[in-house]
Amino acid sequence: MRRRRRASPEDGQLRRLRDRRDEREQTRRSRNLDRDRLAALIAEERKRRAGNDPTTEVRKRVKNRIKDEPAHRELNPPSLPEHRTAVVETRLDARAISALVVVVAIWVTVLAIHAAIPRAAVAVAGSVDLTVTAGAAVYFLAARRGHLPRRAVWLVVAAGAIGARILLASTAEMFAVVAVLELAVLGVIIVRARRAVRGWREARAEGAARLDALDRALVASGLPARVASIVASELAIVGLACAGWRAPERRDAVFTSHRVNGWALYAGVFALLMLVETPVTHIALTALGWPIAAWVATYLSIYSALWFVGDLHALRHGGVIVSDDALELRLGVRWRGRVAREHIDRIERGEAPDRRSDFSILGANVVVYLDTPCTLRGLGGRLRTTRVVALSIDEPDRFLEVLGGR
Repeated sequence: MRRRRRASPEDGQLRRLRDRRDEREQTRRSRNLDRDRLAALIAEERKRRAGNDPTTEVRKRVKNRIKDEPAHRELNPPSLPEHRTAVVETRLDARAISALVVVVAIWVTVLAIHAAIPRAAVAVAGSVDLTVTAGAAVYFLAARRGHLPRRAVWLVVAAGAIGARILLASTAEMFAVVAVLELAVLGVIIVRARRAVRGWREARAEGAARLDALDRALVASGLPARVASIVASELAIVGLACAGWRAPERRDAVFTSHRVNGWALYAGVFALLMLVETPVTHIALTALGWPIAAWVATYLSIYSALWFVGDLHALRHGGVIVSDDALELRLGVRWRGRVAREHIDRIERGEAPDRRSDFSILGANVVVYLDTPCTLRGLGGRLRTTRVVALSIDEPDRFLEVLGGR
C-alpha cells in the first residue's frame, strides 16, 4: 500500500499563494470586462448625440446603464453634500445678478455723462456702451457659462438701441449710429423670425390651432414660454378684432360657448361705452393740463374696446371640438387643452361645483367628470390641473347626445 506524504507547511503556503493569484486574475478580468462594457456604452451614447439614435428611451436607458456599471461608480465618486450644492447654486445666481448690476451701472454712467456733456461725440460713445459694451458684459459675465440664457444678450442690445434712439439721439451723426445699431438688431430679429416660421409650420402640420401655433412659433424664436403665451394672446386678440368679422364655419362636431349666457351683448355694450366715453375723457384731461395722461387714457380705452371685440371673435371661431378620441377645448384665448374621451367618467347637466373647475363663460350648464386629472392652459400661460371641467355649451342636449351619454 502506497504511503501518503504528509503535507508540509510549505505546501499550505503555496496553495494560499495560488488561490490569491487566481483571485487577483479573476478580479482583473472582471474589471477589464466592466471597462469594455463601459466603453461600449459610452460609444453608444456618443453615437446617439451625433444624431444616429434620437429616441428619448434609448437615451435614458444608456445613461442608467452607464451609471449602474461598477467601473463607472469607481471612476465617478458620489456628488457633493447638499450644503456644497447650495453654495454652487448661490454662486450661479450671484454671477447673473452681477451681470445685471453691471448693465445698470453702464446705463446710469452713460446717462449721467450725457446730461453733463451733451455733445455728439459723447452721445455716439454712449450709444456704443449701451449696446455693444452692455451686451458684451452680459455675455462674458453670465451668458457664456449658462448663468443667463443667450437671448438675454440680444434683449440687452435691443434695449440699448431703443434707449440710445430715445435718450441720446439729438444730431444727424447720432441718428446714423443708432440706425446702424437698429439694423444689426433687425438682422437678429430676421434670423429669429425664420425659426418662428418653422415652428409655426410644424405646429400647424400637427393640427394645432392658430393660437397654439403662434405660441409655439414665438417660443421657437427664443422668447420665454410665459412671455410667448402673453404676446401670442395679445396678437390673436388684435388680429381677430380687425379680421374676425366673417362668419365662422359651422360643423356638427364644434360646439360654441358664447351665446348661451349672452356674452356677445356684454362685450358689445362694454366696447360701445368705452368708445363713447373716450373723447370726453380725453378733452377733460387735456383741459386740466394733463395731455400725456389724456393720450394714455385714450390709448388704453381704445385697446380695451379692441380686446372685448377680439375676445368675442375668438370665442365665435373657437369652442369645444368633439372628435373620436378627445375633446379639444378652444375657448378663445381664455382656456385651451385636450381631454381624452377614454378618461371621461361621466357628463352631467349642472353648474360648476367650485371656481377651480369653472371654465365657462358667465356660468356653466355642462359638467365633465374625469377619472384622470387633465391640465388646461389659460390666459397668460397659466396652467390648471383638475378632474372636473365645467363648460357653458350653446347646445347642451346635442352635446350630451354626441358623446353618447358618457
